[in-house]
Amino acid sequence: MATFTGKSAEDAGYHPLPDGVRYQRTSVTMGDWGGYPPPLRVKRTLFAFWDGTEIPGGVAEAALPAVRALDKIFERYNYRLDDEADDWCWNRRKIRGSKKAWSSHSWAAALDINAKRNPWSYRFKSDMPPNMIREIEELKTETGKPVWRWGGRFRYKTSEGKYRGKADAMHFEIACSPADIASGIAGTKPTQPKEEPMALQPHEQALLDHGFSSQATIRAWFQELLGRPPGPAGLEYWTGLLDSGQYTKAQVFTAIANSKEAKAYAKRKESEAGQ
Repeated sequence: MATFTGKSAEDAGYHPLPDGVRYQRTSVTMGDWGGYPPPLRVKRTLFAFWDGTEIPGGVAEAALPAVRALDKIFERYNYRLDDEADDWCWNRRKIRGSKKAWSSHSWAAALDINAKRNPWSYRFKSDMPPNMIREIEELKTETGKPVWRWGGRFRYKTSEGKYRGKADAMHFEIACSPADIASGIAGTKPTQPKEEPMALQPHEQALLDHGFSSQATIRAWFQELLGRPPGPAGLEYWTGLLDSGQYTKAQVFTAIANSKEAKAYAKRKESEAGQ
């Protein structure tokens, strides 16, 4: 993947923002996300990105629709998270270089993605495709508020031609309130299984018909269809679909069974059986 460098994001080839926007901090105080100073505990949930990466610590529950929208854009651009433990979310701490101001990470309302390839530096550097960033910055809630603010803009060129701030291209922070996010992300729909229920084998129908709890059901399906137990985020996601009542067992079962991983596992089992 290409790396973009320059004195600022715009110098590196990223689209310019409207006049004045780059100088504005988010108008939403992080107090909207749980009080100020940040609480010792934040309601968080684990989230698995499209490539299976789970960010330690989890994200604020109220931010999940925004994170899902971000994830969908990552997937469209095939942008993967490192498996080198350089992705973060919740961390109750002050902003780097400040003794007073709290970081938006303290409310689990910010993400750091691929820190090694997108460093905090006076010289801008990022491997994030410019068109991907454009899509992320154009995300709006149904109330018309921008969803994300990108740290790559933290270093900018003033009207006098001087550069200010440090680029933080790894960083994405929520730029609106929980109420704005609750209104919906414009142009997106809740993730849901689209497949029609598939014809099931007798042993699969037995899995579908048993009276286990939702968690036990998902664990059984993962073991049968994927040959492994679900991770914490995956268990929470699929269990949530079942418990929400929005989707039938057959729909959720079919969504897992039709996944790339399930098909690869079935093919591997078939190959091993034929040896």
